Amino acid sequence: PIGYMSWMHQGGAYEPALGGIVCRSVAPYQKVDDYFRQRDFKDCTFLLHEQPPVAWDAQQMAFEGEGGLHAPSAIQAEQLGNSNAHYEN
Repeated sequence: PIGYMSWMHQGGAYEPALGGIVCRSVAPYQKVDDYFRQRDFKDCTFLLHEQPPVAWDAQQMAFEGEGGLHAPSAIQAEQLGNSNAHYEN
């Protein structure tokens, strides 16, 4: 997990042109009055690489699998799933 304040409206995707995974979020539980103050916030995290990865995974549930964060199932597989994360609840 990246550490955004809420699981709502966040995701991550591998962007080969940028050289890494870009994670984005929208501030959670906005009130109408807060919108104009927060609308230009850029809630982004960049996870950049020096060398292109063979495989990657941005989807937490797919990565953790049955093992959870302490022993992710995906690292036991031959290769990671190359999956983006889209949380738009």
